[in-house]
Amino acid sequence: MTTLSPLFVGLLLDFHLIALAIFWFFIWREYQRDRFRQKMFSLRDEMFDYVAEKDLGFDFPIFQQLRTTFNGSIRFSDKLALWYVIFIWTLGRKIGFDRGAGAKYRAKLDDIFDSIEDESVRMKFQEFHQAYSMTVFGLIVSTSFFLIVLSIIAVILASLYIVLRRGITSIESELRRVRDDAVERAPHDISYAVESFSFDQGARA
Repeated sequence: MTTLSPLFVGLLLDFHLIALAIFWFFIWREYQRDRFRQKMFSLRDEMFDYVAEKDLGFDFPIFQQLRTTFNGSIRFSDKLALWYVIFIWTLGRKIGFDRGAGAKYRAKLDDIFDSIEDESVRMKFQEFHQAYSMTVFGLIVSTSFFLIVLSIIAVILASLYIVLRRGITSIESELRRVRDDAVERAPHDISYAVESFSFDQGARA
């Protein structure tokens, strides 16, 4: 039986690591960003069609706000990654980024939503905004190796919990059934035992 030399094994491992790195940085992440841009274009077009259909006017405040946000996300999609979010949060103040900008944007967005009198229109634009938020979150997760691994672990643990929970529930149900049967049969079993003993004693008399 032939054994592979440590040098060959090391080179093979290096080759696989390099191939994985090329796939991750130049294929997978670029595919996810292209997919994100396509989703954002579709979402923006859907919002545009809705405004035109409802004759709200393209100067409608929430439309302008979300359209500007969508365009910014499309333009800077290469920076929508976990490392960039962490960098902005930890060192943003040193480069002039206001860490409270997110809260201010949210407050402004809430004010614009509150100013919409038609509830159906407000709910529709809230759906657009929620779809946008989920699309951005999906991009950040899908382009972060750490978050992908964490998500896989979370799914495995959740699946194990569900399986174990079902197993425990099944065992509890079986034990409950046995207990109920025992409680139901115990008086009869005791009665039969007493009757049997009485019969035996009577037969011996």
